[in-house]
Amino acid sequence: MPDDQAENDQDESYQNAIRKRQEDAQRQQSQELQLKNMLKQILDPAGYGRLQNIRLTNLELYYKVAQLLVTLQQQGKLKGKVDEAMLKNLLSRLIANRRETKISFTRK
Repeated sequence: MPDDQAENDQDESYQNAIRKRQEDAQRQQSQELQLKNMLKQILDPAGYGRLQNIRLTNLELYYKVAQLLVTLQQQGKLKGKVDEAMLKNLLSRLIANRRETKISFTRK
């Protein structure tokens, strides 16, 4: 009987873990959908398309730009929709602020 209780406890904890992962996935999906809707309101179609291309190639940069755009919108610093040219300008500023690491090898 103690083995049955231990097995039931394991099954229950396994089910709880599965339920928690499903809830986390749903929460993340909901947040992603909310972010996409906000970005569609902030960006014009060309700018939104470019940002989605960035999402495919560099997820970290996508989230950084998306968060910056949402913050600027909430602060009222954006006038109208952001077009592709404005997005390129913003991206060039963000990329220029990164430090580049250069590694050089010397052969003997």
